[in-house]
Amino acid sequence: MSQQFLTGLLTGVLATTIGFGLTMLWDLWKFRREDNRKTAAVLLAVEHELIENLEIAKANKQLLEAEIPVLDEGKHLIAATLPFKQGIWELLKINLPDKLLEKESLLAMLRDIYMATSHINEGMSSRQVYRDTSANNTAFGQNMKGRNSMLIAQMEELSSNIDSAINELDKLNG
Repeated sequence: MSQQFLTGLLTGVLATTIGFGLTMLWDLWKFRREDNRKTAAVLLAVEHELIENLEIAKANKQLLEAEIPVLDEGKHLIAATLPFKQGIWELLKINLPDKLLEKESLLAMLRDIYMATSHINEGMSSRQVYRDTSANNTAFGQNMKGRNSMLIAQMEELSSNIDSAINELDKLNG
């Protein structure tokens, strides 16, 4: 074999290897960039839902607190409570960012918030059914006061947990 042939062969092999290496680096960089964008989008969606649920808790709490005094008069407010949003847990089950896997306490907190919102939504639904079907019950006002007080306490605890989760998310996002 001639010297030119070997030089050409080695040059070709070297160029191909360098090209392959650069292509792999480019793909790795693109993957990391897209993964970071996806993670940022998921964490932003989580934070937005938490903030929205804080607002819902505030509105519901005000409504329930305003209803308690009118129940003594044998009346009740017509406005219904708003259900809490619960989409973040479904989103996280599908696309769990590595940042949350590293922060297990925050992930557990988000799961607990999801469970609490589900429980409160059921309680508010039950309250609404009772309100719609039992207005003629002699203990209606007292029962509604108890239901409202219980839901208010649950919403206060939920709001506190959401505040903690938002603070942890802010730390995570740095």
